[in-house]
This record gives sequence, structure tokens and C-alpha cells, in this order.
Amino acid sequence: MGLTTDIVDEVERAVSALPPLIQRGMTLGLVTFDQGARVFNGARGRAFRQLPLDVARHYFYTWLHSPLPPQKQLARGVKQLVALSCYEHPKMADAIGYTPDAWIDQVRTRRLRVHHDAIAQ
Repeated sequence: MGLTTDIVDEVERAVSALPPLIQRGMTLGLVTFDQGARVFNGARGRAFRQLPLDVARHYFYTWLHSPLPPQKQLARGVKQLVALSCYEHPKMADAIGYTPDAWIDQVRTRRLRVHHDAIAQ
């Protein structure tokens, strides 16, 4: 869909809104994640950003399902930021039929109808 640059930019904006200590922790974690791939079986000494997709996916899943809480939490956090940025993108929202404004209008109309008397009082 050609969204990579937009999604990366949105993740960067989200991270920049975090408290400085959390930003530094994420930066350290991401550098560790990237460089740690060099010793991963199949990476042949390459950093994560240089891996072919299948090897990169396998490496990421080892972090996502790691028994070590810091690894698991970093992978989960990154996955959540990327997913949020992806699904909030207008092109992706259109592609999957995500229309929160329509849902909000529908719920508002129903609640006003149901609770009109209480609101009027």
C-alpha cells in the first residue's frame, strides 16, 4: 500500500511524545534489538535492518516470545506502536472499512434517543 514511510514517521512522532527516560530506554532497546541480530542463527553477522524478511520475522518472534521480560516488552511495545500507526493511517482505515466517526455518530444518536428524558432533566 506504500505506507511504510508514513507509518515510520508516525511511530517516530509517537515515541517523541513519550517521556525522555522512556525514549532513551526504547532507543537503547532498539539498538540492542538491531545489533543483537548479528549473533542470531541465519543472520550471518547482519543487523536486523539488513536481514531478509523471513529471517527478520523469525528473529522478531524470538523477541516477542522471549522468556526475558525486557525483550518481550520491547517487542510488544514496538509491535503495538507500529500496529496503531498502521491502522490509524487513512489509506489503511479505508481499506479495512474502519469508520470510527460513523460508529460514534450511530452510538450518539442511539444514546440520545434512549437517554433523552434523563438528559433533559
